[in-house]
Amino acid sequence: MAALRPSDLLTSDPPEHTRLRRLVAGQFTARRMNRLAPRIQAIVDHHLGTLAAAPRPADLMRHVALPVPSLVISELLGVPFADRGLYQRLTTELLSLDRTREQLLASKAEMKAYLLSLVHSKRAAPANDLLTGLVQAQTTDPALTDDEMAALGQLILIAGHEATATVCGLAVLLLLRPPRLWDTLRRQPDLVDGVIDETLRYATVLQFGLLRVARGIAELPVDVTEAIRGGRQA
Repeated sequence: MAALRPSDLLTSDPPEHTRLRRLVAGQFTARRMNRLAPRIQAIVDHHLGTLAAAPRPADLMRHVALPVPSLVISELLGVPFADRGLYQRLTTELLSLDRTREQLLASKAEMKAYLLSLVHSKRAAPANDLLTGLVQAQTTDPALTDDEMAALGQLILIAGHEATATVCGLAVLLLLRPPRLWDTLRRQPDLVDGVIDETLRYATVLQFGLLRVARGIAELPVDVTEAIRGGRQA
């Protein structure tokens, strides 16, 4: 398992985590986001139009929630949208809770091989995308390996399309449940930013898989220790 996925932002502590986070954060530049903004708006508008024109009842997930983030993450990360069937299948397999260890390892190996092939292609033919930026970052951080780039690419790819698609579906479900929050939001559209933030907090998709292990025993202040021993709430 460790050989197929080296440490990344979810499985590392400082200073390793700090190094990797700095590399990834450096790729999310205002210039890159501003450049993508018109394209993202066009993608959203097109798929909302498709949903509006679809026969009723319409499938939000199929028409909007899944294709929109898949297209956006493809543009941002530099993953061919033509490969969406492959990476969506692998994502589903990697996030499944009912696969055997052997099946999970096979999916991890396939995903790693796919992302490594993309890393190699970006090195041969650089583009204006995030994977190319990571490849170019090796000139200033020789410690950055191809395996680490593949692991970071996997994290961004899965979080960028699967998590976003799931949250979109959950958000609409919450808005349409009684009491109808959707009616309130239509009357007060200025609430939308707060609704999005609250949806991300309340309808989190990260309920499984993020394991944390204590690395040692911390020394508690004397007053806290005495309060715990005395059965009082500290």
